[in-house]
Amino acid sequence: MLESLLREIFMHAEKADRRERLRSLRDLDAAATAMAEVCSLLLDSGLPDAEVRARIFGRFPRETLARMVKEAQVLVRPPDNVFHDELQERYRRVRLFLPALLEHIRFEAVPGAEAVVAAWDYLRKQPTRSELDSDAPVEIISKAWRRHVIPDAGKAEMDFRAYIFCVLDQLRAALKRRDVFVTPGWRYSDRRTGLLSGMEWESARPLICRTLGWDPNPVPALVDLREELDRAYRTVLARLPENPAVRFEGPPGREELILSPLDKMEEPASLLALRAAVAARMPRVDLPEVLLEITARTGFTKAFTHISEQSARAVGFDIRGSSGKTE
Repeated sequence: MLESLLREIFMHAEKADRRERLRSLRDLDAAATAMAEVCSLLLDSGLPDAEVRARIFGRFPRETLARMVKEAQVLVRPPDNVFHDELQERYRRVRLFLPALLEHIRFEAVPGAEAVVAAWDYLRKQPTRSELDSDAPVEIISKAWRRHVIPDAGKAEMDFRAYIFCVLDQLRAALKRRDVFVTPGWRYSDRRTGLLSGMEWESARPLICRTLGWDPNPVPALVDLREELDRAYRTVLARLPENPAVRFEGPPGREELILSPLDKMEEPASLLALRAAVAARMPRVDLPEVLLEITARTGFTKAFTHISEQSARAVGFDIRGSSGKTE
């Protein structure tokens, strides 16, 4: 329920941001058009530098240009937008369930998600606070959330509401990856629980390695993987200057890797004809008939157990309908 609720909150915030962005596209287009004309004047090599400012302000008065720059700054969304303004409008809804959730749910985590649990425990110890203190775990604050949680880099004050949404956002991602879990649990339990360890693993390892064709000693396999990765890295690095599909863009020190999309390949006429011929020869059957045929060949329904994990099975399980009657 928590994962579903968080997904709904963040999804609705994203949709609200998208609607607001669509409504503001006209203003953004006007500001972008003005910026494009200003840049064209700046790039005009035939225009003397002393006349550039006068020509720009002659085309766009200073007040108009300042207003358009401010509008563009407000309307532009960063690539890693977290829909902060739209989430703030849903803070009251979060406050309805968050105190009870913090009181009753204790999360555990794999080593890579311990920062999420630390932030969650911090919120549980601060149920009535409206601001963050110096003890707040900051490892969980991602680059996208930092500009909202810590608006002024030179100051120590942090936005408490933004921090809560940051924690919920990271918790949502950790739940989806199963890096955060509850004990006891079933679906959201520790994914490492079923792994063999200790003497059980030492006893089973020779048989498992022999079945998979792996050496029980992992060192040779790791060495081969390391060498393969090194060769691949050097090959890509050597071809990078001549690769038109790969480039780096962005300000110095913050460049981002840009991969050009592959060109679409049209399907040949022979493939279309083959696909139509295969589709014409495929028999039209209902899904139950397919399941009955597969279970007759493989007997896969014998592997089903009762929801109570007992060995009890319904007689004629493979031919029973949803009503429980044999069909």
